Amino acid sequence: MAAHILRLLPQRGCIALRISSAGKTDVTTLLSKCNNLKAGAQLVRYAGGHGPQKMYIQPGTFQDWRAMRAFGFYLLLTGIPVAVIVTYINVFIGQATYAEIPEGYVPENYEYYRHPISRFIARHITESPQQSYEKMAHFIAIEGEKMKERKMEKEVRKAMRQRGDGPWFYTEIQGPPKEE
Repeated sequence: MAAHILRLLPQRGCIALRISSAGKTDVTTLLSKCNNLKAGAQLVRYAGGHGPQKMYIQPGTFQDWRAMRAFGFYLLLTGIPVAVIVTYINVFIGQATYAEIPEGYVPENYEYYRHPISRFIARHITESPQQSYEKMAHFIAIEGEKMKERKMEKEVRKAMRQRGDGPWFYTEIQGPPKEE
């Protein structure tokens, strides 16, 4: 004789059992005592709601948990060495002090910063004011040349319209060599 739990009915506080012995199923007595149901009725769990419970598809939290763990790991992987380096620089090296500039010495642009980390960034990562000035001067020179070329092209088109020349100025093309 084997007993199997079919359904748990919390609103009624009873358990429906299926008892099978020698091929016979005796469900009627338990159902009638527990639920006041008839023998052929099907048990459905409503669990305090207004209808059968539905299983809603929700995203799993495993990947979220894994991503947050990885984020914390990489934050600590980079954060701890950076904190150690910054603390070392602030404690043992410290900020620079301003002093008079000797005659004949031209300081570099990064030497005007007090903190060693600011100096490192100004020296190795950002460009100097002289470099940015030269880049802008080069850009302005190129744009000036383009303006001159556009103005000259406009004058050429105007002259071609006045003289009745072809739709564009003539450009000589080198052809294949002549056979003799």
